[in-house]
Amino acid sequence: MARLGWRVYDEVRPLIVELHARGIALGIISNWTGDLSDVLRSVDLHREFDAIIDSALFGFEKPHPAIFREASRRLGVRPTDSLHVGDSPVHDVEGALAFGMRAALLDRHDNFPDYDRAPRVRRLDEILGLM
Repeated sequence: MARLGWRVYDEVRPLIVELHARGIALGIISNWTGDLSDVLRSVDLHREFDAIIDSALFGFEKPHPAIFREASRRLGVRPTDSLHVGDSPVHDVEGALAFGMRAALLDRHDNFPDYDRAPRVRRLDEILGLM
């Protein structure tokens, strides 16, 4: 458990290990309040990411293209070579698609059954099939 009751889902750590083994750069883009790095430290995930972008510190929130552009810059990857995964159709998927990234919707509880602009996954490890 972390502060605010955050917990790391069971598939996250094995997925990170697998993605690192494949040589894939990992980043987080979050509409957050300025303490995202602290939250990641509290769940021992802060060292796992090559870029962490907290919107409150960066100055733009998803779906603004600037935050996606900054992630691409920090990771050194082209948008077309990126996959952005998030749980908001508007902020995550539409924002990433508009910037030229591939995207997937994390829909753990089937909240968006009719959403078809990007693949939907229920668990993060399902993205391995999208890579």
